[in-house]
Amino acid sequence: MPGPGNIVGGLAGVLAGAGLGIYLNKLSQPRMLDLALSITGLTLDDLFYYKNKSRIDDVAVRIHETANRLTAADWLAVPD
Repeated sequence: MPGPGNIVGGLAGVLAGAGLGIYLNKLSQPRMLDLALSITGLTLDDLFYYKNKSRIDDVAVRIHETANRLTAADWLAVPD
């Protein structure tokens, strides 16, 4: 019977494909980060930096501004 057979076959294919996809994803997921890092030539430290670049840059700017204020204050100080 073409009509019901197509429906049953289609549903079985969808379920089998989804199940196989979930299984393969769980199997390959732990290795994907290592593969991507080796292809791009990056390290985990590089990845951390790029993910947090704006925050790290903000901290660096604040440290630089504080250092400039401290050195400016040293030049303004009058020795006794």
